[in-house]
This record gives sequence, structure tokens and C-alpha cells, in this order.
Amino acid sequence: MDYRTSMILQAIAWGLIFGTFIVLLIAMIFDTPETTREKFKVVDSYKGCDIVQYSDPSQRYQYFLYCS
Repeated sequence: MDYRTSMILQAIAWGLIFGTFIVLLIAMIFDTPETTREKFKVVDSYKGCDIVQYSDPSQRYQYFLYCS
């Protein structure tokens, strides 16, 4: 490869890297926040206590009794 071809390929590679960086930066800035769901929700009662449904970060449901 001669010098001119090498410079052209380097310019294309750097352009692609820079363009990808700009696109990712814009996507992170304008990312819409995900809708927040209720983390705690009373779903039933048992012997005078509330059964509370809790969604953890992996979006799986956990349950516990809350007695006041």
C-alpha cells in the first residue's frame, strides 16, 4: 500500500469511530426514561396483615407480610 491509500483508510476508520461515538453519546443523552412502576403494592391481606408485592430490579415479584 502506498502512503495515500494508507492515509485514506486511516481517515475512514477514524471517521467511523468518531461517528459511532457521537451517535452513542446522542442516544445516551436523549434516551427516554423507562416508565416507573410501583415498587410496593398491597395485593391482599392475611390475618390482619397486608400482603405486599415488591418488584426488584430484575422485575421479578417478591411478597412479604406487613403488620402494623
